[in-house]
Amino acid sequence: MRGSGNPFFRVPSRRRRRVTFDGLERQTGMNTETTMTTMSTRSVSRTWTVFWILLIGAFLVVSLAWPARADRLGATASRTETFTAAAGVKSLTIDGVSGDVEVAAGASFAATVEVTVKADGDARAREILGKTRIAFENSGGELTLATVEPGAEYSREGRRTRLRVSHDGDRRWRVEARYRVTLPAGASATVSLVNGGIVTKGLDGVQELTTVNGRVAASDARRSATLKSVNGTVEGAFTVLPRDTKVVAETVNGGVKLTLPSDAAFDLKASAINGGIRSTFTLPVRGGADDDVAVREIEAAAHAEAERARAAADRARERSRKARAAGSSADESADSWDREWKEFGREMAEFGREMARLSREISRSVSGSLNRSYEGTHRGGGAAVKCSTINGGVLVLSSGSAESAAKSLVPKRGEGWAGARVAPVPPAPPVPPVPPVHVGRVHGARTARS
Repeated sequence: MRGSGNPFFRVPSRRRRRVTFDGLERQTGMNTETTMTTMSTRSVSRTWTVFWILLIGAFLVVSLAWPARADRLGATASRTETFTAAAGVKSLTIDGVSGDVEVAAGASFAATVEVTVKADGDARAREILGKTRIAFENSGGELTLATVEPGAEYSREGRRTRLRVSHDGDRRWRVEARYRVTLPAGASATVSLVNGGIVTKGLDGVQELTTVNGRVAASDARRSATLKSVNGTVEGAFTVLPRDTKVVAETVNGGVKLTLPSDAAFDLKASAINGGIRSTFTLPVRGGADDDVAVREIEAAAHAEAERARAAADRARERSRKARAAGSSADESADSWDREWKEFGREMAEFGREMARLSREISRSVSGSLNRSYEGTHRGGGAAVKCSTINGGVLVLSSGSAESAAKSLVPKRGEGWAGARVAPVPPAPPVPPVPPVHVGRVHGARTARS
């Protein structure tokens, strides 16, 4: 924004730009795109007060209007579609925007899709339902299903599918598609949603399950799996875990919970910014008391250096005071002060270097704890297991064990960032002021006047 640099005060223009979910690295299969209204900038008024009033007023209007808007979508229209495929199914890909997906193991492929449209009137609900289609393709055993609502574009290039959804910001309808699918043995599953949960059970093929807002859960899994959400919990339970298996379980706001066979051999990498990392497996505990002692020793050294610098400043002030009280000659007083000042400067420079070194050491010592990261190996390693969350905890259970038996794999430092408190590095003491020295001549002799 010109003039203010504040990105919050923007007004919508009639331009549109296409926004995709590529920034999420497609979340291992995320191929839904939306088109949203862009924001153009205007100059701000001369005072911030007007904008705050307008902003608060707009917020109140939207807050009051939103329930009314939601109430307008009171009309409902729905239909159910079914799909089947003969033997030889290799993979299944489902792309949707809103609605839950459930996939379970079965003797053959079968899918039931319940499409529901909510709108501000019966006629509009029926109209949108008629324009909404469930796209189904079978290309040599590679199956695809997608919810194509009005304004959406769906395309397929080889094994890659893409769903583009356009939103004009003033729609008076919403489409939800609920999938219930059975998948035969050996077939892989890729599911990508925006608003909805994903649940699978008993699949023995590779799974890639991704949503933005919703829970992701895979039970009785037997092969590699990628389970990702942004706002939702992630859970995975594995019946077997071959050494070449790769498991990725990630979310931003929510917990991660994995249950692995008790005899599994795996390498674990886990991180949780605001939460703990626990397990019932016999894994080595990282950090703990040794890290705490190291941090305390570095902090003690920093305080000692600060005290030494303060003592040096006190000595410099005391020498300056004595020199003025003794009333020595101007030349001797000035020379003495110069020497003391240079010495104090050297001490302060050394103090600054030492503080910089200690600050780096403190940063390195606590960074691991702040990141709450862990790496460990069970039974010599094998399968690669990676778990991560920002706001939530990571729990890795041995099959048949209880959550209450899980032990922390990282040192406890309280909850969240506030728990990992590090004493601040003491600031350098203030430099003592230089006493003013006025040089002049009285009767031909140099004198100093303070």
